This record gives sequence, C-alpha cells and structure tokens, in this order.
Amino acid sequence: MPAYCSATGRVLLSGLSEDEIRRHLNRVPMKYSTTRTLGNVDAVMQVVKRAARDGYATSNEELEIGMSAMAVPVRNRSGEIEAALSVSVFSGRVNVTTLEQTFLPVLLAVAARLQRSR
Repeated sequence: MPAYCSATGRVLLSGLSEDEIRRHLNRVPMKYSTTRTLGNVDAVMQVVKRAARDGYATSNEELEIGMSAMAVPVRNRSGEIEAALSVSVFSGRVNVTTLEQTFLPVLLAVAARLQRSR
C-alpha cells in the first residue's frame, strides 16, 4: 500500500525527518486511488505532520471507497517508530469520529503494551 494515502504509511512516515519524508514522496508516483486521495506532496506533508503531532493517522476512503483506517506508532526502546498498529473499517458503519473516540484508545493501549514488552 502506498504510504502517502494509508494510515499505516503516514504513521511510519511521521517518524522520519521532514527532508526524508519529502525525498520519499518525491520518488513515489502519486496516483489517485479515489476522489478522496491526497495526491500532492504538500497536502501529504500536512497530514504526516499532524500524525506526528497527534500520535495517530487516519485514511478516510483514500485507498478504497467504503474503507477507512486508523494507525498508531509502535516505538522501540529508543523512542523511534519501529512499526504501526492499525485497524480498517467499513466507513458506512464506522465514521472517523467513532474511530477516534472508540478505536483510538484501544489502539494506543495495545501499542503501549507492545512497547513495554520490548
């Protein structure tokens, strides 16, 4: 899955420096999978920066109409992002607000447990 339009990819990108993110995004041909896909570097940079600030990322029907996703980072002992933990949902049943209110606390708790066990 392309990092620029997936929740998991955005979380993983958020662990890189701004220069590294831009280099990656400039190397990847950005395609519009749906009408909601962010397809330019500046727009993607903004959502990746938001993911770094907020500690999670979402993708709302950007890869496929009807699918939304949320991801949180899993960090190693040095605090670097080592992996991402994500959930995908049918957007007709679960909206982004519900992801944030209901799913995010669970994802964060599981990520915290994984981080402690390393």
